[in-house]
Amino acid sequence: MPGTEIYRCCIDNGYLNPDFGVDDISYQRMGKSVLKQKDIKLLINLQRFFNIVVHCKWIAPLVMLLIRLPHNRIFDMFFQFPWTKKTIKYAGSFRSKVREVKSLLLVLIGVHQ
Repeated sequence: MPGTEIYRCCIDNGYLNPDFGVDDISYQRMGKSVLKQKDIKLLINLQRFFNIVVHCKWIAPLVMLLIRLPHNRIFDMFFQFPWTKKTIKYAGSFRSKVREVKSLLLVLIGVHQ
């Protein structure tokens, strides 16, 4: 957030562009990062599998291999799935549940809303 100490630190160390603003971060940027650093593509892919690794630690060695592959829609689906699952569980209506399933499928086919 501009005006904070961590923002200044990121600008001073070259992790963010000086013209960075919070509007630069959105769901539309899925698979991209505003951070500039070595191995950012690996970190983005690792983030996609974070939830599953936390819940299934035994899968971590496989994930460490997968993150070296190019970013793809399947990775995005792994990222979106826990949120969709939780939202469906607590959705108040059938229509809300259908909307969340549709959202997950749109991630899979590459159409981000």
